[in-house]
Amino acid sequence: MVVLQVPVQQNEVSRNHNSRALGRTVQPSRVQFLYVTKLVVAGSILFGLGGLFSRSSTNTPEMKEQKAPGEMSSSHQSQSQFRVKYASITNHPRWTISCKKTILFETSVNLDLLELHTHINDNDDGLLDDLLCVRTMNDIVGLIVHEDSIWRASDYPLYEKWLLRDHPSTSFRILDRKDVIMGSGFTTCQGRYELPETDEINAIRDSGGNTGNFVWQYGATNMVNPYTTRFVEEKDMVTAAAFIIASANLFHLNKAWPEDEKRHLAMADVARQKVVQYDLPTIVLGIGIQIAFTSKTMNITTASFGEGYDAYRQMLQEIGARQSSRSIAVRGDVTEKVCMNTGINQCISLGCPSLTINRDLNLGTTLGEKWDSVMKTLRSGNTTKAKELKVAITLPANGHTDPEYKRMVDILLSIYQQHDCYFIMQDSGDKNKLQRHASGKFQLARLVTFEHSVESWFDFMSEFDLVVSTRIHGGMAGIARGVPVVFVPTDFRILELVEAMELPFLSLEKLDTKRHSSLINILEDVPFDTVKFEANRREKIKEYKRILADVGLEIDPELEAIIKQ
Repeated sequence: MVVLQVPVQQNEVSRNHNSRALGRTVQPSRVQFLYVTKLVVAGSILFGLGGLFSRSSTNTPEMKEQKAPGEMSSSHQSQSQFRVKYASITNHPRWTISCKKTILFETSVNLDLLELHTHINDNDDGLLDDLLCVRTMNDIVGLIVHEDSIWRASDYPLYEKWLLRDHPSTSFRILDRKDVIMGSGFTTCQGRYELPETDEINAIRDSGGNTGNFVWQYGATNMVNPYTTRFVEEKDMVTAAAFIIASANLFHLNKAWPEDEKRHLAMADVARQKVVQYDLPTIVLGIGIQIAFTSKTMNITTASFGEGYDAYRQMLQEIGARQSSRSIAVRGDVTEKVCMNTGINQCISLGCPSLTINRDLNLGTTLGEKWDSVMKTLRSGNTTKAKELKVAITLPANGHTDPEYKRMVDILLSIYQQHDCYFIMQDSGDKNKLQRHASGKFQLARLVTFEHSVESWFDFMSEFDLVVSTRIHGGMAGIARGVPVVFVPTDFRILELVEAMELPFLSLEKLDTKRHSSLINILEDVPFDTVKFEANRREKIKEYKRILADVGLEIDPELEAIIKQ
């Protein structure tokens, strides 16, 4: 292990606090790091890394010194004095911090925590858009600070000179920020999902009529490294290095709904035109097919984007022409099979991008422990404790006159009557359908809707013990907060997703052959191999990392930490 340590003599540095040209009038031997990976968005605390290049710092009105709480190593004590400070960047959530240049250490280094009490202001010369950052093998991301000022990308040559001179055995590489166009193919993203709500942004979100879309959009846009990637709009495409298509169930294959097919074929054609227009290395996240369960629809083993589905095939061919590797991440094995039957070999089954939202290093263990706790309560025979179990329920997307809808809602109502339950309204028609079928059987206060904010939805889900979901993203909202879910698939779209992600689900065979009237009836029919789930999750993240790397992009450091264990 190489430990970066710099002996500091008392007369080594001549301070110049009046200089804004960082590094030009001072020596680069006293460098600190601000830690910007772990941000608390509500209070936005920025943790600092460093001290290893620093002796004591001169206080400024913004910098309040505190004594380090004993974590200093003895090897450092003899060479320099370390401090712990705090930095508040409430107005700068992490996706607003853009690293124009990042130094990635490939040799093990030891960076001591240092926290700074200073506000990172974006001044008139655009500091936040011109930052020089560092990363270690442990995926720590930080800003370099010297003389209480933040270094810019233009200061890199001076830092590099010092690093090569004093630490020649330290291996590192440089990541230059990449501009990326990201969208569904027929619309472009307005940056990352978490952008502050505006009337314009909310209008875009409302246009889909299904809040479940927020979940996969959140997963897709937060998969990319927020520090080394910048989303740009079409008007700025001249700087773009790649095009990311993040979509959902675009490929509708159902002759019984010709207007629906026509609309989606048109969207696929627009996406194809965008791929041709941008002519950039292109990857896809989360795309899939939509078909019914009935065998009358088609034979899945031979289905393809053949006659009548030219727009789907041509879109995929244009993507494949610009990226030969398996870089079209589809929702499951069914979609992958249809691609292969069509002669498109770049598709790979990875499930939904929302699987990457939760950054728990061992999510399988977390879900398993909570699943076991629910089962223990249900099997205990203690009806009071069972009644107190908090269960979130999502409603099926079927029409209210569909016999399957009625059967499914009856099962969900039986769960509602036995536990502390809430219904999550994902679709604009969910409330009306439920009222038509079950008027008087539930309290309106138990119907919950999240119009624009996926973050508040996630926070609400964290209060539950279990989720019972007939929709994929209603369930994934629970997974995003470490809450176990049992899925009840109502179409191939959902089935292929839960199978691809190794999530627990009640099979149609069991639903057809058994009468499920309670939660314990359902859970006893649903196996959940949490070890298999976690292994699969890590493999999926590895593939996402590869796909992004194929177009020169970095995956979010927190996701990389999961697969580096």
